[in-house]
Amino acid sequence: MTSIKFQFAKPTVSGTPEYLSGTIECTPTRARNLGSAIILPVPFTATIPTSGTVTVPLAPTAAEWYWKITVTIPGKSTTTDYVVVPNTTAIDYNQLERINPDTLEPLEIQDPVWWGIVNTLIANGTSGTKGETGDKGEKGDRGEKGDRGVSGALGITPRDYGAIGNVVVDANGTMVSGRDDSAEMQAALTAAADIGLLNLDGKTYYMGDTTLTATLKRPLTITGNATLIWNSGNGIQLTQNNADHAVAVSGLTLLTKAQGTGVALEIIGSGQNTGTGLQPRTKPRGSIDNLNIRGVRDTGIGGWGKGIRLVDVMNFMITRIHIDGYQPTQGNFVSTHGIEMVTETSSSKAVDVVIAQSYIYLVQYALDVQGYEGVMVNQCSFIGVGTGYRNDAVDAGAPLASFIGGQIAFKTKGVEWNKIHQGVISDSLIYTHSTSGTPDTATGITLTDSTTNRVTGNTFVSNNGMQTGVTIQGSLSNSNVVESNTYYAGITNPVVIGAGATLNKIRNLTLRSSAQSIINSGGTTNVVELDDTGWLTTGLTITPGTNWTVTSYSIRKSRNQAWIRVNVTYTGPDVTTGADGNMGDLQAATITDLGYRPIYSWPLNVSEFATRTWGGFISTTGVLTLSNGLPAQTLTNGKALTFVGPIPTN
Repeated sequence: MTSIKFQFAKPTVSGTPEYLSGTIECTPTRARNLGSAIILPVPFTATIPTSGTVTVPLAPTAAEWYWKITVTIPGKSTTTDYVVVPNTTAIDYNQLERINPDTLEPLEIQDPVWWGIVNTLIANGTSGTKGETGDKGEKGDRGEKGDRGVSGALGITPRDYGAIGNVVVDANGTMVSGRDDSAEMQAALTAAADIGLLNLDGKTYYMGDTTLTATLKRPLTITGNATLIWNSGNGIQLTQNNADHAVAVSGLTLLTKAQGTGVALEIIGSGQNTGTGLQPRTKPRGSIDNLNIRGVRDTGIGGWGKGIRLVDVMNFMITRIHIDGYQPTQGNFVSTHGIEMVTETSSSKAVDVVIAQSYIYLVQYALDVQGYEGVMVNQCSFIGVGTGYRNDAVDAGAPLASFIGGQIAFKTKGVEWNKIHQGVISDSLIYTHSTSGTPDTATGITLTDSTTNRVTGNTFVSNNGMQTGVTIQGSLSNSNVVESNTYYAGITNPVVIGAGATLNKIRNLTLRSSAQSIINSGGTTNVVELDDTGWLTTGLTITPGTNWTVTSYSIRKSRNQAWIRVNVTYTGPDVTTGADGNMGDLQAATITDLGYRPIYSWPLNVSEFATRTWGGFISTTGVLTLSNGLPAQTLTNGKALTFVGPIPTN
């Protein structure tokens, strides 16, 4: 029971209030169960003594019922209010929240109870002598049965447990009015874990340093367009310990005064990767929608260390999330994560998480995934971050991933994937940006030991920092396709294929500077096919033949044609052509890059001092061969020649 203190008085000319006596009629608005008993909605009456003060114990209300309170001051006034009684020790009657009985919504204006009494006194003056009682009228017809009241539709609210939700903080996050509702909020959350719905009813609550925790007993929804403010520590932690206990969190603003510490929202799916508990993957696990997570004053003061942390969860939808981290100076990331996802480390089993239409700002890692399969990111903006999307898988055979239709403004790496299989990065803008701080040796996309991924339709922009567009590295990296991307000036190497990476294909890239070049250190199994490479003088592999050296080259490819200029020097014994000019086939060099070989053997001019005096060809395997010259012409040691000509390519 909650003790309700009633006290009534009227003003006097002396300024000292005159306390009033009377009666209080208390009526529950509907029947309810109490153990094996049914509490009927019948009134009881308490007497207000001449002191004007009485304390009445009332049962705390629930979402489906409330108290009707009728106060009668003889000869003065009768007033009726419908009130919510919180689950607390004691409270004054004038502090109870008034309810509109028709809508079950709180009244917008709650005047003190005595104000109605005073108005009546002013309007009516002192009542006259009570008249005689009239004859009793005839009994009226029985009214129709009313509609059944809402049963649990509003769920648990913090005010059921005494929370007020009226906190006001200043620009620095310091509470200037209201009270700490953390104990009442924890009680409400614990109850909601049994009931299934926590409605935060659009108010602002102060949580101090309290972490709100609950272990789900059934599916749980937390909603209500409310604001929760913490001084420090963690925010909300929910434990999901059964596959049927889905969780949905929506419409909350989670603020902190801390500077780069604490986790705003953590959801722990215990045991789902062990083959028990949360398996199988077909069951819905939950959603997070329309959350605003930041410091108490946008990005100026404070911010969580991590916005959202998911542990061993499956089948989640995360949409319309806005997370602002704490960055006191450009590039100094105190907040480490926007969204962090971790799971058990034996294999990548936690699956199927979709993140869409979300915005993450000023953190070291916007999205950091460890050991998950199937994390799909659509239409998201990661701005002013160290790394945009890092996904570090455990086994390369399973993890799927995507980043589609978004943008990343970063300092170190835009996308960093390790052991990702069949991933897609497409139709996105990836760029370095001043809000991230001075860029490091930045790379737009890095694929390490990753297979059969597609990087397509993206635009890479360097703001004095991105040196490499896409890097494919690691001996397990193979069969990746990088195509139809645009690389703006300032990006020195649009694509770099590291040693050991094989069977990767680079094609249809648009380069915006002649200084840009593709680096292929992974060998001839990688294919580089560009719309127009510009003139390449480095980055290709050209191997000299026996008794030859390669001094320089200049090669350009546009769609299905390449222009070749390879300068070589002969270092062997003298060779003289025959009377017909033939001299045997001397293999001067081999172009090992597949994209620069002809579709069939093709003749080339071989010039000496810019004069064509020799003849040669390039084979389908990329071998440059000197085959003839003028009759009785001698190829001497130290002679410099140039293989020149256009060739048809794939």
